[in-house]
Amino acid sequence: MFQRIVTAALCIGVMGAAVSAKDYALGSPSGQLVANISAGDGISYYVSFDGKNVIAPSALSMTLSDGHVVGDGKVRKAVRKSVDETVSSPLYRRSEVRDNYNALTLKLEKGWEVQFRAYDDGFAYRFVSTSSRPFEVVNEEVEYAFPGDATMTVILTRSFSIRLRTPIQQHPFPGLKTGGSLSCLWLPMGEMALRSALPRLISMIIRVFI
Repeated sequence: MFQRIVTAALCIGVMGAAVSAKDYALGSPSGQLVANISAGDGISYYVSFDGKNVIAPSALSMTLSDGHVVGDGKVRKAVRKSVDETVSSPLYRRSEVRDNYNALTLKLEKGWEVQFRAYDDGFAYRFVSTSSRPFEVVNEEVEYAFPGDATMTVILTRSFSIRLRTPIQQHPFPGLKTGGSLSCLWLPMGEMALRSALPRLISMIIRVFI
């Protein structure tokens, strides 16, 4: 399932566990979107927008062929940075695009790290290996858990071609009935997506899944 600025670290003692969890808050540049990340005995996160929870606690991990689970174990170091720059975009309708986000990198054991980014309109993560040794990924776990009262804004289409006049509908989640098979179902992040036009919705979906 279905990813800016108070810095807080909370150690939670876990009986019988060798690693305690630490909590990190990462806010977007505007402060509207806040991701809360817990790391130590596994990694989980949840996301709020304008003070409302839009992603409930969800797990992240990646399992390698040698049995190592990236995400389990001690966080060796946490590094934060803010980015506000322009990126050339020769294939886009604008020649330059603003790239503005706050980032948190959790440096883990065995040369692995997890990078998180909080944008004003989305949240992203990725696993990064800083080692030169080869590895094989056998499984990646990513959950997108929605709150029980969540609603979703959807674009229902039977093709991957989306036009500006394609209807946008709001439905409770779960409970969407399509009345037939669909080739494409877009799932922006609930009420957060209602504030944006179609191109912005698609941009947010891409940003979340990359």
